[in-house]
Amino acid sequence: MMNLEKLQSDVKEIGADNGPDFIYRFLLSYGMPKATIARLRLNITGEEQSPVHVPNKIYYQFTSKSNLLSLFNLLKRDNLNKIKARFICIANKDNILAYDMNTEETLLSSKKELYKSFDFFFPLIGREKKVITSHVTVNIKAAERFAELYNELVIANKGTNDVDKIVSNLMSRLLFCFFADSVGLISRGAINKIVYNFSEESGTNLSYLLESMFKAFFIKDRNGVPDYLMELPFLDIHMFNTPIELPRFNKRTRKLILEISELDWSDVNPDILGSLIQSIVSTDKNNINYNFTSVPNIYKLIGPLFLDELYEAYESSKNEYQECLNLLNRISKIKIFDPACFTGNFLIVIYKELKELESKIVESMRNLPNSKEVITSSLNISQFYGIEKNEFACIVTRLGLFFTECQISILQNGRLTFVDHLLEDLNRNNIIHGNATRISWNDICPNSDNEIYVVGNPPYKGARKQSKEQKDDVEFVFRNHNNIKDMDYAACWFYLASKFVGNSKNAFAFVTTNSLTQGQLVGLLWPKIFDENVHISFAHTEFKWKNSGKNNTAVTVVIIGIRSDVSPKRKFIFTQTTAYEVPWINPYLTAPKVIVKKQRKPISNLPPMPKGNMPYDKGHLLLEPHEVQELVNQYPTSKKFLKRVMGSDEFINDLERWCIWIDDKDLNEALLIPPIKDRINHVKKFRLNKLAKPPHQFRETNITKTYSLIIPSVSSERRTYIPIGFVNENTIITNLAFSIYDCDPWVFGVISSKMHNLWVRTVCGRLESRIRYSSQLGYNTFPFPDISNSQKESIKRCVYDIITERENQSEKSIAQMYDPDNMSEGLLYTHMILDANIERCYREEPFHSDQERLEFLFDLYNRKGD
Repeated sequence: MMNLEKLQSDVKEIGADNGPDFIYRFLLSYGMPKATIARLRLNITGEEQSPVHVPNKIYYQFTSKSNLLSLFNLLKRDNLNKIKARFICIANKDNILAYDMNTEETLLSSKKELYKSFDFFFPLIGREKKVITSHVTVNIKAAERFAELYNELVIANKGTNDVDKIVSNLMSRLLFCFFADSVGLISRGAINKIVYNFSEESGTNLSYLLESMFKAFFIKDRNGVPDYLMELPFLDIHMFNTPIELPRFNKRTRKLILEISELDWSDVNPDILGSLIQSIVSTDKNNINYNFTSVPNIYKLIGPLFLDELYEAYESSKNEYQECLNLLNRISKIKIFDPACFTGNFLIVIYKELKELESKIVESMRNLPNSKEVITSSLNISQFYGIEKNEFACIVTRLGLFFTECQISILQNGRLTFVDHLLEDLNRNNIIHGNATRISWNDICPNSDNEIYVVGNPPYKGARKQSKEQKDDVEFVFRNHNNIKDMDYAACWFYLASKFVGNSKNAFAFVTTNSLTQGQLVGLLWPKIFDENVHISFAHTEFKWKNSGKNNTAVTVVIIGIRSDVSPKRKFIFTQTTAYEVPWINPYLTAPKVIVKKQRKPISNLPPMPKGNMPYDKGHLLLEPHEVQELVNQYPTSKKFLKRVMGSDEFINDLERWCIWIDDKDLNEALLIPPIKDRINHVKKFRLNKLAKPPHQFRETNITKTYSLIIPSVSSERRTYIPIGFVNENTIITNLAFSIYDCDPWVFGVISSKMHNLWVRTVCGRLESRIRYSSQLGYNTFPFPDISNSQKESIKRCVYDIITERENQSEKSIAQMYDPDNMSEGLLYTHMILDANIERCYREEPFHSDQERLEFLFDLYNRKGD
């Protein structure tokens, strides 16, 4: 068994190796045989050495280029799946990027710090790992303590008017103090010492002490500052120029302040901390903004939007002084705007990335033989703009940008420099507290000739879950449009951003849930967006936006980048492992130019699929099994008027329910049974002549003569296949499912196929996260080619094999049979054979990915529409 402590020590030792031996020493430390290493060394061919590839284990590419994430996107264009390795690694002399093909995790680290994440590569020694976290312990610890203080203060001041605002104002000032203490704006440890020495253990005088501290920061001539606070400096910061109401403290809250002030805040990342604090404090956990993610995930947005292009410009100009100067000048004029900035994750990460690029350019210029002058950086936080509705989050963003600027100053100069300049940046911070759906974006971030990139992850809320205020916001944004009641809240930001960048050289990209790329929302939203003379310039298909805080959650998201039609660029679609250029990107994030619209009849030669029969009976025509038993025991002739009834839930979970089903000719006989007559009278009262159908019948009375196909209207997104099945003439399908009456078995094969499931998932949308089936949008629009009788017979045989496999597991429900974690090999195999037969109906050449399948389906849909 490998000694893990020695392994970590070995990885730490080789971190200083910035030459070609790094990868070989790394592989040796993870137990790779020396003979294998000797064979791999034969591939060295100079500085840009050939890739090192150990099949099924690791692929390693060395590069002299600076931006590994940009290079990773380029590598995707050749399809990472072709490489056949667990880990894909790219490295330069200082840093390494590693991607785990199994877990879809990305690790970006300096080689010197790689030992801290040595467990990321455990699979190389045959040992699986837990998912890595994106945050070091100090970030989580600081966030948890800070959020605990927030909540304790709210509890201690319960009943006080505007308690949340009072506590938020205090917390923003404390957050400044803790950061200022760590970067040297305040004497290191001063806050902890003052609170410990000059406040009562009970906390009773702590409000007065903090009030005095805050006043001291804004007294320039020091007159009136108590002697015990004289070590606090004058700070010309608008935050402290007005007094605020402070909450009451107790022993517990005082202790928390002391614990927080003892932490080493110099290691805290402002971009991570704000999101973590708010995720603990807030009760709204559904907002994607609460899910802080890794820099590689954020790079999936900012890379294709602008950063890849800037690095390409740097790589081509780093040996030319004037070209470097031009690039620096370009960066100094770029504006970054997040109109839903929350606690500033995107803005802070982008600021860091641009500062790093800027420093590389400056370093290159200084090393050129014709360097003419001392070059300094000019990018500052005044180039960053944001709108945030939550006042506390808004303040956290302002402080986060400011302290990031301070930290970079210390990193570059060894100490905090240009303090007055930094304080000016804080005071003229462009982070605005407000509702982005109601204020002019151009007033916040003037749309000038400079490059403006709008970024972020706007709040999402489905139409059914929006508050009254959010619904009003949607109506205001789309006030010049009809048919907007089903708009997602995030649609407001997409529409406003399209208006902002339309007919300009600017661009935007947002992370959002996949709901904006599915279902009827596509037809509602995207024509309005495209009317603003914009197009989708790049997209990243579905992936998990992970939160690595205390409670690990993940939201399925997509990334969509949009540019004006007057500023076209090459268009790319990215997945986790591929990147490819396309002539057009549609709202479903595939290549064909299409928006799918509801159809009343199938566009393919498929039979009609109506919804099942609606009872419209207030439950009086429906019976539970025990009610059936009681009725039949008392009135045996009632059995004639009873049938099994199935909707989605009954079919999938094998639930037994019954209904009263009476033909007109049998009505008088049925009325002789008192319980049935009583139920019919209740239905009559409920309907009150609203329907033409008599009270002894469902609103619809469709029934099969042979076998009907039942298709659930809602089913789990986890299943590979849509669960469907046959029922006989003694079973009534309700309106909670769809039906094809007297269905030919080959149609079962079409609907049950992976091709159809993929189409439905894409164009029908979701109910929460579940698949929401729609006959008009998913079935009637499904492009299926005309097939021969022999092809139909082949499909039928596959269907019979599937039914046989189901019968062999008759003790299980459909839900149990199609549980993706427990699906039997026999059932899975029969479905795979069916899929192969269905796909051969489209073409003989196999499809290699779902993206390829979708593009083919959309092309066929367009042709059938013609």
